[in-house]
Amino acid sequence: MKPNVLLMSLLFFCFGFSFGQKMPDKILINEKSGYSWNIQQRQYVLQENELFLQDSSSKLHFIKFIPKKQYINLVNEIYKSGYDSLSIHLFDIDSNRLKRNVEKNIKKIPYYGKKSKIWSNEELQFVIKELNHIPNYNVALGRIIRLDGSFIIHQETSKIVELSLIYENDTVILKSNPLGLGFRIPWKFEKENRASYNFGISNALFDIFENKWLYKESQPSKNRLINEMVKEIFDSKCKYELYKIAPKQFSKELQELEDYFTIKNVVQHGFSDRHIRPTTQVFKVALKNDLMKKGVTIQYFISRQGKTLYPRDSIINDYKQLISRVQSIDFLMDFISEDTARTIDIYYFDNKGINDYLIDGFNGNPEKWKRHDWWVKLMKRGDSLGINNSFDVEKSIKTSESNNCGCNFRFDNEYLQKAIMFDLIDEFKSTSIWFLLPDDSVILYHFQGGDKCYKYDYKDYGTEGIGIQHACVKFDKQGNMIKREKK
Repeated sequence: MKPNVLLMSLLFFCFGFSFGQKMPDKILINEKSGYSWNIQQRQYVLQENELFLQDSSSKLHFIKFIPKKQYINLVNEIYKSGYDSLSIHLFDIDSNRLKRNVEKNIKKIPYYGKKSKIWSNEELQFVIKELNHIPNYNVALGRIIRLDGSFIIHQETSKIVELSLIYENDTVILKSNPLGLGFRIPWKFEKENRASYNFGISNALFDIFENKWLYKESQPSKNRLINEMVKEIFDSKCKYELYKIAPKQFSKELQELEDYFTIKNVVQHGFSDRHIRPTTQVFKVALKNDLMKKGVTIQYFISRQGKTLYPRDSIINDYKQLISRVQSIDFLMDFISEDTARTIDIYYFDNKGINDYLIDGFNGNPEKWKRHDWWVKLMKRGDSLGINNSFDVEKSIKTSESNNCGCNFRFDNEYLQKAIMFDLIDEFKSTSIWFLLPDDSVILYHFQGGDKCYKYDYKDYGTEGIGIQHACVKFDKQGNMIKREKK
């Protein structure tokens, strides 16, 4: 090779595409962090081989000399093509290797060991299929980086970096994604409708600033990215589909119900909510038959017992009485008949119309009642002694009552085991939890999703009109609230 050709090749190797890319006169690096009420800002000026800090009066303070090749490299990375879209290949993640390691990667799903013990083969194969589908990884990666999903991989979410390439007759401006990993991708060009997912831009900044605090974030390892993509794929593509697939392994057991009901829907109930806190695998089965009036449905929670389900004879023996008792609440039956969008869901948990989780929240227990009574006595004594507390005493008493006594009716919990719990859903999708006691008394426990429940405004119930509102009100046979004395 001729000497001049060799020299040119070496220069090209060292400086990349600098021969074809016009160098700006200088680059402004503007970094903002904090929130709207406390924004911190620093501006740096980069000129070929010198780095300055620019103060608020535009005065430059020399920081250090930098190799010219770092300046050229930053410009080249900014203009480098082929980074218009996000792909796992940008992180050197091989799709074939992902497919080969599906059985290994599946174990990265949170609580995999616990989940896999109850998965049917059909569920397992569904998860494997989704983890074998490579486009899912690109979508998952986008959610992780752009926060379209739930996982935040980059913690300093308030930091933005703006680069301004100053030319004689033009300025090119691009801004980082404040939520885009340590690499801040995508970088968005202000005057152009395009973005760059080239994390080489941030790498070039790392080199210039020598990993000081401004650019201290480092590249997540491939393993970490794969872990988070697997979690995201499971959450977005698998979790809720598995809830639908899971009951199929118990089709024989559920078929027993078809002599008495039409099964409208059946899914695994894999989370805690206002009705239940599962300690084992639980299925929610929506049941309907001719005994139920329009708008009335039974929601049957049945738990897994080893390789089968809880015996179905309880619901089969109890459903007629369950339906009859709830449908004898005339004022609520009249209420739902006035609007077809209003419904009542009667709940049944394995073998009864209520569960211990609901009872504890609604009623507490004698030990908790004593705790609350002690607190009330303490607060009242302090008040009598003229002690000025730094908190709202009445609010603290109310909080203690809710936490320890629920509605503070103080029923015998054995008595409540024979109660029936049901939901009332109005035309605005506002929901409320009610109890039908063994003596046929009706109590509204709490409601949410609106400022009204049944025919009364939240002010009538003495609640605040937001969140879950604990009404704790008894009703008479005509649907009138029964005023209760405070304990």
